[in-house]
Parts: sequence; C-alpha cells; structure tokens
Amino acid sequence: MVKLSSQQFAIIFESLQVASAAKGSEKRVSTRMEVQTTVNLAQLNAQGKIVRCLSGLTRDLSTCGVGFLQCVPAEQGSLFLIGFPYRKSELILTSSVRFCRLLADGIFGVGGQFEALADKGMIEQLQLARQGTIDRIKASVLS
Repeated sequence: MVKLSSQQFAIIFESLQVASAAKGSEKRVSTRMEVQTTVNLAQLNAQGKIVRCLSGLTRDLSTCGVGFLQCVPAEQGSLFLIGFPYRKSELILTSSVRFCRLLADGIFGVGGQFEALADKGMIEQLQLARQGTIDRIKASVLS
C-alpha cells in the first residue's frame, strides 16, 4: 500500500474540490473527504496489462484510497489505474479493488486502495491505451 504525502493529497483534493463542496468523515483508517468529479480509470488484467480505459465519478477520497462509481463491475482484489489532476499534470496510481457493489442498473460503487505510484512503463501503456480508444472513436465517427 502507498499513502499519499500530505502535499500530494492537498494538491489533488484542491484540484477536485473546484467542482464540488467537501466535508469530512472519520469512519475509516484515514479521513475521507467527500468530493464528486470525473476521474480516468484503467482496468488491469492479472498480468498487469490494461484491458479497458473508462471514466468514473469519485464519491470520496482519503490519503489511502478512493470511493467511486463506474459503469462496469470490478473483482475484489483486482488492480486498476486511477489518474488524478495534479498541478498541471496527472498523478497516476496503481490501486486495488477493496469492494464493488451494484448500486443501480449499470452503476457500481467501488472502493479502491492506493498501492503504488504508477511506474514509467505503466504510464506509457496507459497513454497508448488512451490513444487507441481515441483512434477507435474517430474511426467509428468518420466511417
């Protein structure tokens, strides 16, 4: 498990807070701050390869993890990448699914625990996967 530094957490939270109002809760190991905004996600297979890029909607954020909504189920223990706004860039973390439950048709609530900062190879793989998604959308629109 990786724990964000106070500075990393503050910068991410400030960036996310622009789109919403926040309040704290002391129900878990670390304080969760409520914040709702879109984040970029990528599901990983057992070999650590990206199998799908998607977006999610955050529910809450702490220094150790994130709660969010997404349109597909996630298996407990599986890994995913999550990208947060970070200054003028993006902070990408490898995270594990702690729980996933169906909330409504096509809406899944997921709890994720931060495991590590994504390494250079994983970030490059993510950029290629995102570009592939953009290329597929362009091709379908133009054909």
